[in-house]
Amino acid sequence: MGKISKAEARKIAKAAQAEMSLEERREADGRICEYVYALQKSLGGSVCIYNPLPDEADVGGATKRLLREGAEIYMPVMHKRA
Repeated sequence: MGKISKAEARKIAKAAQAEMSLEERREADGRICEYVYALQKSLGGSVCIYNPLPDEADVGGATKRLLREGAEIYMPVMHKRA
């Protein structure tokens, strides 16, 4: 597979998620959280993470675990347009 755009990658991921059961989605989210946690522990430093939209992977478990352990977390801030 060649290089794809971010928009195309999101489209592919969204389609794959739509085919998953709730249980499969929770298992996948858990694996993503474990990966994020392990990556921060092995590399150290701060973590840039997001508060997921309903159609995105739920990384809340990693965020909570890292915050409990004192990791420095950065999240984007969204401002409502007037």
